[in-house]
Amino acid sequence: YMKTFLFLIFLSVSTLSNADCIIQSSKHDDLAKSIKEKGWDFENYDTLCNELKKNKLALDITQISQISPYQTSVMTTVKAYPVDLETKYSIKILSKSSYTSIEYDEERTSAMKNKLLYENANYNLNELSKTGKLEIMVKEINQIRERLK
Repeated sequence: YMKTFLFLIFLSVSTLSNADCIIQSSKHDDLAKSIKEKGWDFENYDTLCNELKKNKLALDITQISQISPYQTSVMTTVKAYPVDLETKYSIKILSKSSYTSIEYDEERTSAMKNKLLYENANYNLNELSKTGKLEIMVKEINQIRERLK
């Protein structure tokens, strides 16, 4: 089933509502286009969204893609950041931990690159709650919050 996250593309920091699940990417317009067309499509949407809201977190996606003479490759990294601290200090404080994966295909086209960007982002978001990485990020962010009190 397909659900839609509030997806924001921007390079500057803005005030965000804690009522929304927030995912940001400032690196790939191609991913943004796919999300606008298809929405997010991963199994653990509700679990992830509830955890983000409960912990006042948002997610930051960074992707790198390459079409080489041999294959199309995409690497995706997802980190968490506290929405409340971003609002208070006007800076995005990313978690030390991340979830990173690489996907590739022998087809060397822009269409395949866009497909892999979308698939790999969805895969990473789904895996965050399945693997326990989100719990680690929550602990790190809570430690940062404590230090900044």
